[in-house]
Amino acid sequence: MKDNKNIIVLVLIVGVWMYLAIFGTQTISPAEVTITSAKLEDNILTISGNTEKPGYTYQGYEYSIDAENKLYIKVHYAKSDEGTSEFTESIESNKLDKVTNFYVRGQKYSDIVEFEVSK
Repeated sequence: MKDNKNIIVLVLIVGVWMYLAIFGTQTISPAEVTITSAKLEDNILTISGNTEKPGYTYQGYEYSIDAENKLYIKVHYAKSDEGTSEFTESIESNKLDKVTNFYVRGQKYSDIVEFEVSK
């Protein structure tokens, strides 16, 4: 009986993992992101952009600022026919006053594209 429970749990875990792999949020390649504007004002960086990848909608982002004041952003999309591929997000941080460029990063550390910030 215990073996059956383990098999059921394993099947559920694999099913959830497959669902997320197919329909879940993905970090999109920087080559597939177009930044239309990036403006820094009063420690608030406002970034607008979109993706040309068909069938994907914007889901959010995550960012980090390293010790050298470099801003790294990962843009997340999900497979969907609904929603929009365009985004506008604002990042607020006291560390942004020294940022002149930011980097959109993909899944791999080396998958990166640099963008300039206008002030």
